Amino acid sequence: MSDGLCTLTVLTWDGPLPLPGEHVKAPRGRTAFLIVRVDRAQSPGLRHVAKFRCERKAASSLTDRDVVHAWYWSKR
Repeated sequence: MSDGLCTLTVLTWDGPLPLPGEHVKAPRGRTAFLIVRVDRAQSPGLRHVAKFRCERKAASSLTDRDVVHAWYWSKR
């Protein structure tokens, strides 16, 4: 049974490790991801890697009180 959440693997972000209840969003993105659970967080060398269980939200629904970490899509 699906819980309606998505899994997001993030290679790098601004600031400390995002915590449940905070958001990650690409600087020009239209979608923000509310972190529900951190499944894996590690720091191999200088690269940060984390796997989050997230709920998708429209970036326009964010308020000034929401904690938002900028993150960047990996180069393909």
